[in-house]
Amino acid sequence: MSVESFLQAWSSSVTRKIVFSLVIVFLTLGIKRLVLQVVDSRIPEEKTHRFVVRKLVGYTVDFTMLLVIFIIWAQPIMTDISVTLGILGAGLAFALQELIGALAGWLTIISTQPFNIGDRIEINGVKGDVIDIGPLFTKVLEIRNWIDYDYPTGRIVSVSNSAVFESPVFNYTYRFQFIWDQISIPVTYDSDWKKALEIMTSAAKSHPEYTKLLPKARTALKRAKRDFAIDHVSLEPQVFVRLTDNWIELALIYPVESHMRPSVRSDIGRRILKEFDEAGITIASETIDIVHFPGAEERNRDAGSRAKST
Repeated sequence: MSVESFLQAWSSSVTRKIVFSLVIVFLTLGIKRLVLQVVDSRIPEEKTHRFVVRKLVGYTVDFTMLLVIFIIWAQPIMTDISVTLGILGAGLAFALQELIGALAGWLTIISTQPFNIGDRIEINGVKGDVIDIGPLFTKVLEIRNWIDYDYPTGRIVSVSNSAVFESPVFNYTYRFQFIWDQISIPVTYDSDWKKALEIMTSAAKSHPEYTKLLPKARTALKRAKRDFAIDHVSLEPQVFVRLTDNWIELALIYPVESHMRPSVRSDIGRRILKEFDEAGITIASETIDIVHFPGAEERNRDAGSRAKST
């Protein structure tokens, strides 16, 4: 290509815009790669924190690139269509209110942090572990649903970020990584209920996960009490007694790491059953007694003989 043909092509505003746009794209890719390398070197171990920072950096750089390219192409006509853009913007805001709500929800999640990557939450009826927080959707690895325990179903659910404004957000791991679980067992009135209390309390206290959790839970609870109005919270396993017409209901309440709840609950339940059996403690259940009425057999025989005679 000769110099004259090059200058002629360069004189076209469309050609210049294409070239400038390509330069911006390649420049942005280089800056993005460089910044991400800096992030990886500064945050080598905190995987969750690094994941969030990488996402924020990527979104910021990409948005800036698109904004610059938009300005390059729209600059000559910006002053002439300012009113039209205002009306168009209002219409788009109404038509894209769900999209805008999702973006506003994303900014709220990033700034106020009602949950982070790795937290176990319940939002908009979905329970699970947060695996990604995007500009529009939060992705959750679902638990429960058709499974009766806090165990992953294998489904990844995308929840719109606008849900943080529409429904409560239940965080299982906010500030401290444990929750309180309950195991309720009915025992008969003729059983040694005091021995049952000892067995249930000991089953929780002696579990390896509880002994490992206790020092970390004390530190986390102390920190949470400084930040929130939390009081009268005990980390010791407790058994509450409730009397009913049919049995004595014993409810064991104990702290457990949220992700370990199914296995710990199963271990404690097996030990309680084993020691109840050894101690002769009977677990109550609803029963139906069939009452024999005198003369019922004679009436049945007479009815049978009349049926044969006919």
